Amino acid sequence: LAPGLILPSHLLPHKRITLKEVNLWFAPQLSNTNYHYDANDNLLMVLHGTKTVEMSPPGTIQANGIHSDRANHPALLSSTSDDNHNNQTELNRIKVRDTQRALNSSTMVVSISAGEALFIPEGWWHRVESSSQCLAVNVWFDHLSTGASYSCHHGSHTLPHAIRELSRRYFQEQFLGEVERLMKLAAGDVWTTTHSDRSVKKVLECVTVQPENDTFSLNLERAEQIIHQECQFILRPTSHCGLHNKLSKLVRVFNTGLVFFDIMQKTHRLVVLKLFQQCFEDIRKLCCLDIHRETTVFSMLVKRLSPICCLILTRVWEMEENDPLGSDAVSHLDFITNCGPHAHSARQHLEAGVDTMKETICKQLIVNDLILGK
Repeated sequence: LAPGLILPSHLLPHKRITLKEVNLWFAPQLSNTNYHYDANDNLLMVLHGTKTVEMSPPGTIQANGIHSDRANHPALLSSTSDDNHNNQTELNRIKVRDTQRALNSSTMVVSISAGEALFIPEGWWHRVESSSQCLAVNVWFDHLSTGASYSCHHGSHTLPHAIRELSRRYFQEQFLGEVERLMKLAAGDVWTTTHSDRSVKKVLECVTVQPENDTFSLNLERAEQIIHQECQFILRPTSHCGLHNKLSKLVRVFNTGLVFFDIMQKTHRLVVLKLFQQCFEDIRKLCCLDIHRETTVFSMLVKRLSPICCLILTRVWEMEENDPLGSDAVSHLDFITNCGPHAHSARQHLEAGVDTMKETICKQLIVNDLILGK
């Protein structure tokens, strides 16, 4: 919409702003958004109908961690459901109560109709209720004197948002490099540990270390062959090991092997996903095509993966799904489908592992590196 939209120059002088995005919003029926904040200044203009906006200053609500995909949403959302109420800890109930009190004391409510506009500063919490058939346009922009980049000029009430936004941008810029560093550290721990497990030893035979820079090199073709063979060996029907012992061995193979893959290379990513699919097929043979049992066993394997392996798998899926050339690799949906009725708990384990790693990286980058200098 931006090229065809004439904006009020006295409100949005082109020499003092950077236009980020222009959106057209239509509500076919009465609708509302959850509380959130935006990372840019926002001019909301109603063309038809009415919008009612609740607004609160930055810092009123505790937001999700900056490493979260929903960093601009509240960390705590109260619910009237009995299950949610019973599961809340007393500490969370106190936080919800304090948040509601803060909102009650600081919230402004503004209604705008056709021909009217509302300025919502970046970082301000807000929720919007739209009337049926409401039509509106909003403009997201950075103002040279009020953007997060110029936080030193902000008033004290905007500092919480300015600090969070700058930290979030720094986290996003440094994230991939920190993932690589953590994979290298994990690989080093595996390499220097004495292993008694036969399968782990076989996997490490595919790895060489470069002494001059302490980096590891994986023989990809050999690694694919060895890991597949070891999975078949562990899952062979003639093995006298119990199911839990077999799963423990499988988990050690994947937790050991994955940290040596270079997920920035497409060939490595495809092998990672192929190995898990081959493992599922081997589990199917072990379970004699018993669908319930095979999905149960595979989900048990997934739920034993280490946090860093959960992160590696998730990154592999993201990179393949965003590959402009397309991919024939096993998708995230296909992988989770292999867990059958246990798909929800398997997905939760993967998400929890990723969140654990992101929190670790966030603490290292923001707290240790920038603040404490550790």
